[in-house]
Amino acid sequence: MSSSQNPQSQQKTSPEAMTALVFLGKSGFTDGDYLQAAFREACPEAAGDIIRGTDKDPSFFFLYEGVLCNVMCIDAQAPLAETDPEFRNAAWLWPKAWDELRQHRAHMVVSVAGGRGVKHRALILQRLLHAIFSVSPSALGIHYASGTLLPKKMVVPLLQQGGQLALMLFVSCYFAREADGRFPRPGILASTKGLTDFGSMEIEVRGFSGSVQDLYAWILSLASGLLDQQFQIKDGDTFSVGEGEPVKITIEKSMFYDAKVYCLHFQ
Repeated sequence: MSSSQNPQSQQKTSPEAMTALVFLGKSGFTDGDYLQAAFREACPEAAGDIIRGTDKDPSFFFLYEGVLCNVMCIDAQAPLAETDPEFRNAAWLWPKAWDELRQHRAHMVVSVAGGRGVKHRALILQRLLHAIFSVSPSALGIHYASGTLLPKKMVVPLLQQGGQLALMLFVSCYFAREADGRFPRPGILASTKGLTDFGSMEIEVRGFSGSVQDLYAWILSLASGLLDQQFQIKDGDTFSVGEGEPVKITIEKSMFYDAKVYCLHFQ
């Protein structure tokens, strides 16, 4: 896998193109006609302009709403290793990710570029991915360039949300245990990757004393506010989820890389 989820190596990825991999359990692309029909249904204005490659592995190129769409079907495994950071960080979301993906037989590279901005590109990418999963029964899951790794059963409902940005697809999270003695109670630290592509600073968390699942909900809620509701956050503002206690947000240098981040201090 080409991207790294270790926050120490995080760098701002280019917002000009967005790329995802779809892993398939079966080899051979006998469903090329179904794929072409699915793309035509998903992008009706481009239906007559979808160019299908002539190689044995189907490829598709077309322009939709000013976005250049490219889908390459590769009848071979994608380069994977059990030590890839994505597998470590997907452990709680997809515990059997390596077991299910290590013997995948083929994959698709789905890319979009251009359009009216990064959110527009993201929604078109979601549209293409939804079309692929709808006609590819052997699809196992998806990997996005920011470092996310999601199983089919989780990603399909996200792709069915229409015009809503699927944050779980685009924003990855790194979690680790805080050093012993760093806080009065044992805590979790976290760092995101992917928000910078949408024009926002990343989010980091210090001293969270609950579960990773609860912390993930906090992070997604704040990320949604930043991207969908366009929260304007100043240094020292507070943020709360549901009936939870407000948490102070500071703007400070990242723990891991040379950039400023929104940091939530739970202790």
